[in-house]
Parts: sequence; C-alpha cells; structure tokens
Amino acid sequence: KAAFENSYLKNYNLEFLGFDACLMATIETAYMAKDYAKYLVASEELEPGFGWDYTSWLSKLGSNPSMGGDELGRHIVDSFISFYKENDMEEEATTLSVVDLSKVEAAVFALENFIGAADISTLGYQKVAKPRSKTREFGMPSEYGGSTDMVDIVHMAQQYQDIYPDEANELIKAIENAVIYKSQGDYVDNACGLSLYFPYSA
Repeated sequence: KAAFENSYLKNYNLEFLGFDACLMATIETAYMAKDYAKYLVASEELEPGFGWDYTSWLSKLGSNPSMGGDELGRHIVDSFISFYKENDMEEEATTLSVVDLSKVEAAVFALENFIGAADISTLGYQKVAKPRSKTREFGMPSEYGGSTDMVDIVHMAQQYQDIYPDEANELIKAIENAVIYKSQGDYVDNACGLSLYFPYSA
C-alpha cells in the first residue's frame, strides 16, 4: 500500500494487479489492492519455480490489447495451470484465481460478522480451535514446522457451519461472489480462491 501511495499509479485504476509469487491470493492483499486495481490475479498456494506462462497470456493480450482485466486474468490462470500439466509437472500444487476487487468490501464485512460470532468466551477454545485444525492450509502445514498459517476462507467457513450456520453461509457466498474465476492442478483440493491468515499452532 505504501508503494502505491508513493507512486503515480495511485491515480490510475489498473485493470489487474498480478502476483507471480507464492501465497498472495489473500483477503488481506485483496483489501489493500481494491483501491488501485479492478482485479487481483494471485495464488493461494506456493507457486512452482517456473511461475506464470508469460508467452501464452502476453500473446493473447498482444492480439487483443483492449482486453479487460477479468478476461486477461482467465487467460493467465488457464495458461498457468496448463503449462505444468503439458510439461510433465502435473504433480505441482498449482492454484490461481481472479478476484473482482469491487466485491472485496462485502467479503470483508461478511468475514467480520463471522469472526464476531466466534466468541471464545461463550463457546470455549476447543469449539473454535478444532474446526480450524481441519481447515485446508497453504504453504508448509504447521505440523511440519511451517508458519504461514494461510487457510482457504470457504473451506474454513464450511468447518464452522454447524456452529455458525448463518455467518458461515454468508461468508461463503461473499467469497464465491468475489472470486470470479479460479483453477488448480489435479493434486489440489479445497482451493476456493482466497485465503486468510489464521494462526493455529503458535
């Protein structure tokens, strides 16, 4: 945010802000980016070393320079996932999503309502901690010494549906509304497009 605020880019609404980097498809990143871009293209999981397939999506952009960030984002996602499958690296845990940043405010509002319902003082610690332990993590899991503590928001909310059905369902809807496109490799599950920092073991 500081970089944008100190740049001429703060006066423009970018078509998309893309991160060819690990663990950047987070609600925190999206909330920052909403003031500077229309869409966020990023990965929930660690990215393989080759990164994005620039040849493919830049060629698409070259043939249609007026393409919007949403359409171009879909090409970035598809070419990224396809690159690893077509080059015998389908075992790589690839994820990539396109987030409509105009929908992030509503997603954060739903998340705040969800967090507000999770009252440890009335439920007890275990009622909150146990569903968190079952939630899909990205990066190296905490039980193996990792410390990223990034979890998929939709999968997290699903673990709490029995306890907070209304708040969990509203959060799921808000995230699914914000994530307009996503894809993942064959060896990835429960990657719904946006993650959240939710410390567990520490």
